[in-house]
Amino acid sequence: MRTHPLPHERRIPTTRDILLGRPASLALVLALLAPSVALADPAPEYFVVTENAAVPGHNIEILDNRTPEECAEACLAEYADWCVSFDYDTDKDDCFLQDVRGEDVGGLTTHSQYDHYSLFNRHVLLIGVDGLRGDAIMPDSSRINCEVEQMPGRYPALEGLIAGGAFHDEVQTGGVSENPQSTYSGPGWASVFTGYWADEHGITSNSSSLVMQEDHIFDLIEDEYPWASSAVVGDWVNITTNLAPDGMDESYKNPYKNSREATDTVVGWLEETHAHTAIFYYLHNVDIHADAYDPCDQDYADQIVAEDAMIQEVLDALDARLEDHKEDWLIVVASDHGGRGTGHGGQSASERRAFMILNNEYSTTDTPYCTGTFSKPMLQTGGVAPHIADFMGLENATFDGDPMLCDTVGARTFTVTTTTSTQTYSDTDSPLYAQFVLSDGMLTEPVRLDGPDDDFEMGDENTFVISMDGAPFSGREMLGLRLEIRGNDGWRPSEITVAENGNTVFDYSSETQLIDGNCSSSQNCDDQLTVDPDGEVQRVFQLVLETDDDDASYGATTGVPEARVLFDDDTDTGWIALDKLRGDFGFGQVDTYTFSMDESGADVESLELRNTDSDGWLATRIALYSDVHQGMLIFWDEDPVLIDAACGPTVHCAEVVTVDTSGTMSEL
Repeated sequence: MRTHPLPHERRIPTTRDILLGRPASLALVLALLAPSVALADPAPEYFVVTENAAVPGHNIEILDNRTPEECAEACLAEYADWCVSFDYDTDKDDCFLQDVRGEDVGGLTTHSQYDHYSLFNRHVLLIGVDGLRGDAIMPDSSRINCEVEQMPGRYPALEGLIAGGAFHDEVQTGGVSENPQSTYSGPGWASVFTGYWADEHGITSNSSSLVMQEDHIFDLIEDEYPWASSAVVGDWVNITTNLAPDGMDESYKNPYKNSREATDTVVGWLEETHAHTAIFYYLHNVDIHADAYDPCDQDYADQIVAEDAMIQEVLDALDARLEDHKEDWLIVVASDHGGRGTGHGGQSASERRAFMILNNEYSTTDTPYCTGTFSKPMLQTGGVAPHIADFMGLENATFDGDPMLCDTVGARTFTVTTTTSTQTYSDTDSPLYAQFVLSDGMLTEPVRLDGPDDDFEMGDENTFVISMDGAPFSGREMLGLRLEIRGNDGWRPSEITVAENGNTVFDYSSETQLIDGNCSSSQNCDDQLTVDPDGEVQRVFQLVLETDDDDASYGATTGVPEARVLFDDDTDTGWIALDKLRGDFGFGQVDTYTFSMDESGADVESLELRNTDSDGWLATRIALYSDVHQGMLIFWDEDPVLIDAACGPTVHCAEVVTVDTSGTMSEL
């Protein structure tokens, strides 16, 4: 959600603006070019002028008989610790220095005797982390369960920026279906910088000889504010050459993957009296090209840890800067692409999965720019460049498509109301948990509804309010509500409703379903209940796969591993792309996927697995569960089988395998 009122105060175009073809009205063009017409001087550097306007009642210092340039100089120097604007008396040539701007006091007041000069002290620090997948830094409530050291606080700088700002964990790179582009760094960063795909910006590969055909967002800033400056630091030659802004004022090419020198360079820039308006700080080490681009790979995670520490040093330097400068900084962190196996460049979900963080806590304003998690899918062209343009007040900037600016949700609060039957159970001493099932196989963290000593009363209406971090909801549809008893007691709900902001999102009623942690021969009994928004009872399947990485030719897969569940009434769930749910396999380890809401009453008959490309994977153990904590429906644990879409003479290889409920595997 948009939470800031950015005032689009008019900057008076100069003759240089007109010669460069920048927009201006015909009357203003004639006024600037006609020597006989009196016109207000252009605004001093770093100030935006609004004619015939003032902020009355907030004057702190009055300077007599001064020009606007002299007033601006005094505001930036002698009174720099508090001055952010001044009203200029055009009759008396006096200026009234202030510690507020129009946006701070509800807007400007029209006054024919005054012009209001507002210090434009907004800055952008764009941090590019090459090859960082969005699912690697998701908040702990939805983080993948890995064997690597991935406890809360592992990435404190990135996690802190996410917590205080806005986050999207699945920004889509690689173009769109009708207009794809490779997921290499050149096209990816060009889309980040320009807000266009490769067919428009012209960077179709990693060649440094290609010329960017669309404006870099930093150039748009300097076009709008002639005093603005930009700087770029990075070790990859393209970052400081063909992908750099045309008007770049300063650059530094640090040694290959030497984040230490890149970080020291940015810290030095932040220690200067007048910091650059826009800085791009490029970190290369997560683009690992070894082991695996996998959040569960220890080396990949360690590289994120190291770069996170570098980012924290820059944030500390920025925090120190704000002790002496009244500035508003937007921190943007983004990646150019994801990865799968040991590389990237293709169109798999993992290679296309980037991310974006927005945070303006490092500023002298208490007004947040954008907070929460983005509620809808986001294309790379609708991410970094449009949001920077919005923050910097670039009203005339255009980008591919129609970006949804700051379309976010914060922590979501739900009211769960249960009405229970008195049948069989007068009360329960077993805890009750609730969680939401989302599209793409995501489950929110279970939340306990009843307290340890505060069980709900049977036969009564009980209301519980739960608040959940918005991160898992980013761009995902809510598919179901799951209630679970953990223990040996249970209860029989007659009605369950879930409301958000007063609007009912789930409504279930039944007199037959028994939720019991110790089901025996009871009819229609289970330790959990999952219902969809229409109140229909659903099943959620959990698939556990163990893969083998002993075969050197199959250390990773370029195809898409898929699964589907078949039922005894000749229906099935449809093929589920597993890497879309969680990312690529961690070969040689156990991977768990939760997927496919199913409302049929049919029994599970079998599970099918396949790979869609000319690479494959070795399965060593397969298990299918109905719902997250229920008993096992299918289990297979035999000699490894290679599942490959293009089987050659390899021993024990199949394009598709089927495992039935008896654990028997057949190959198709």
